[in-house]
Order: sequence, then structure tokens, then C-alpha cells
Amino acid sequence: MKKIILFAVLVTIAAASLSAKTTVNKSIHIQEGEHISGGCSSVNGSIVVDDGAQVTGGCKTVNGSITVARDCKVRSLKSVNGGIRVEEGTRVSSDIETVNGSIQCEQGVHINGDVETVNGALKLRGTEVEDNVTTYNGSISLTHGSVVHQDIIVKDSKGHNNRREPLRIIIDDSIVEGDIINREDDIEVIVTLRNGAQVRGDIIDAQIEKE
Repeated sequence: MKKIILFAVLVTIAAASLSAKTTVNKSIHIQEGEHISGGCSSVNGSIVVDDGAQVTGGCKTVNGSITVARDCKVRSLKSVNGGIRVEEGTRVSSDIETVNGSIQCEQGVHINGDVETVNGALKLRGTEVEDNVTTYNGSISLTHGSVVHQDIIVKDSKGHNNRREPLRIIIDDSIVEGDIINREDDIEVIVTLRNGAQVRGDIIDAQIEKE
């Protein structure tokens, strides 16, 4: 009986390890409708998730981009040197993060966590974010009825930000239910409100433009 139980445990562990995808110097492609019960990670490779696929673990890459197609379900998306693009109707159950790369989310994307970039433009189009949207040095654009339920934050880089031009946050036909907060003393932040955009909290240490 003990041998049977041990065998079952080993089979379960083996199955779990096979469900996770890890590569070096090679991209990962998750096919349409495929269900990955683990996560996927790549060094020097991109990650592509096709329509309707599910990834219950996180997707992480260093030196590569992440592209998630329509109507997928994924846990989290993180890239060090590469952009992240999420297509229509996809649900992200945790965070989206980049260091040196843009983030772009399309109509109907729902993110049940934070969206954060260090040095990349952030564009949300008809996207809902349950937590904060944060940046150190990248512009932010919310359009087509996007909703951020918490705050938009420009974080303090502790003196490492050499940006000279203003950092722009554009809210166009979209809603920020919390505050817009600039915590970086060394840069100018300009918040532009267009087409009935709303910031229901305060706008702190930033200029406001209305169009």
C-alpha cells in the first residue's frame, strides 16, 4: 500500500513538473485552447499565448516579450527586457510588470492586481485594473473607458531618475477611482483629462490639463 501511495506521489510531482515550461535561448509558444497547469519562464526568449489558452502559473521572461492573445486566462505576466501585450477579453488574475518594456492592454482585459513599469510606456485601452497602476519613468495612457479602481502612482526613484521632459499621464474617456500621486521630486508630471475623464480622488504634486 505504501509503495502505491509513493508511486502516486511521484507521478503527481512528475506531472506537475511537465506542466511547467522553462527554456533558455528559446521562445515558448502555448497553442490555442491549451491548458498549462503550471507557469512558463524563458531566458533570452519570448512567450506567446494563443487564443483561449489558460496558464495557471506565472509567465516570466528575461530578454524577451510576452504576447497574450484573446480570451485567455493567465496568472501573472513579468518581463525584464521586453514589452507585454494583452489582447481583447483576457483575464489576468495577478500582476503585470515590466522593467524595460512597454505594457499594452486592449478592450475587455481585466487585471485583478497591479500594473507596473519602470522604463516603459503603459497603454490601457478599455481595460479594468483592480489595484494600482505605477511607473517610475514611463508615460501612462488610459483610453476607451478604462477603469483603475485604486491609484496611479509615479514612484520615487531615489535619485536615479535623469528624465528631463515631463512625464505625461493621459486619462481619456476613462476613470481613476483613487488618487494620482507623484512621489518623484525630480520630474514634472502632467495629467491630461479628455472626453469626460474622471479622477475621483486627489491629484497630488502634478499639473492638470483639461481638453
